[in-house]
Amino acid sequence: MTSELPAEYYDEFHGVEAHYSKNYRKSRYYALFRAILRELNDIRPSLILEVGCGSGVLAQMLQEQLPSVSYRGFDFSQTAVGRAGRRTGRQDMFFVADARSAAAYESDYDAIVCTEVLEHIEDDLGVIRNWRPGTPCICSVPNFLNDEHVRCFRHESEVRKRYGDLLSISKVRRVATPVMTQTGFGDYLRRLRWSRNDPRKLAGLLGINRFNYLAGWFMFAGTRRAD
Repeated sequence: MTSELPAEYYDEFHGVEAHYSKNYRKSRYYALFRAILRELNDIRPSLILEVGCGSGVLAQMLQEQLPSVSYRGFDFSQTAVGRAGRRTGRQDMFFVADARSAAAYESDYDAIVCTEVLEHIEDDLGVIRNWRPGTPCICSVPNFLNDEHVRCFRHESEVRKRYGDLLSISKVRRVATPVMTQTGFGDYLRRLRWSRNDPRKLAGLLGINRFNYLAGWFMFAGTRRAD
């Protein structure tokens, strides 16, 4: 685990063209985005606020798949917000703000989407406390660590324990990372070859217990509790 990283780190990350140019269907998060979309179809919000919009990959999907739903998203990376506006052709949908600040939530919204954000922030509970009571929320956190993560979760019970006092969680769903990536079958074969001395990773790439052996996300949905 690492300490919380500054906005400048993510400015550099989102400045890399390869991270910006991918369509949402080619994103490694596509399975997670589809799960979020299904939850939004159940909630049927009129105005979504995305906390930590990044370069707008999920926003692009929602723009195409939920055209009748209004959307706003913010990120503390100015580079990411600029990328998101260019990706969607709607710079007006995005703004620069810090998820830890109450000022980020002053506009109207009737649903929160917060995916792959909370694990990066030390005061993740403080972020959720900024959300309006009664608001439906769809979030995700990983079951794996990398250099950007402050924490990860190994079981559904850990998600409920950490966030259950602030969110009335109706479901926690496991979403496994895809075996095939956007780089194609050739890359998949190389990953198999490189993993031949790592039985767990090799099993995951072969589709065996992918969530635990290859990695994935806990997507959880619920409603912000009253304080």
